[in-house]
Amino acid sequence: IRSLIKKIETELDNKDEEAKLFAKAFLLEILATASRDFGYVKKNAKNEVFKSTGIAGIEKSIDYINKNLSQPLSLDELAAVAKMSRTYFCTVFKKLNGISPWDYITIKRIEKSIGLIKNEDMSMLEVACACGFNNSTNFNRSFKKVTGKTPGEYR
Repeated sequence: IRSLIKKIETELDNKDEEAKLFAKAFLLEILATASRDFGYVKKNAKNEVFKSTGIAGIEKSIDYINKNLSQPLSLDELAAVAKMSRTYFCTVFKKLNGISPWDYITIKRIEKSIGLIKNEDMSMLEVACACGFNNSTNFNRSFKKVTGKTPGEYR
């Protein structure tokens, strides 16, 4: 898995069109390896694994999340993107990613905020709003939960 992650990093450093495709292929190989070797994706009670349409739906929802981090997001909206019911979406998302959709959104928003804190001259409220947090209290709480530091300490 480490070597595949290094391959992904190498591809993402490359700016050509094929690099993204190779990076996705390596990511899928990591997921397949984790599923096979570490048992991250378990069979459900009916001894069925998730259908490829479920995995594709989750991938679409992740792309949607990543493109809309600064916007308000809802589980109903994400489930609709994935073409699943809300409950099934949450179950499949967590089984495939190891975290809930909300935790994923929070982590991605904090990653985005870190970039803004490092590279932009913005107030913390401006950073919070640009990353989809509706107030600085939620931003500060989430930032500390993910990084172990407050945004001010991080800056």
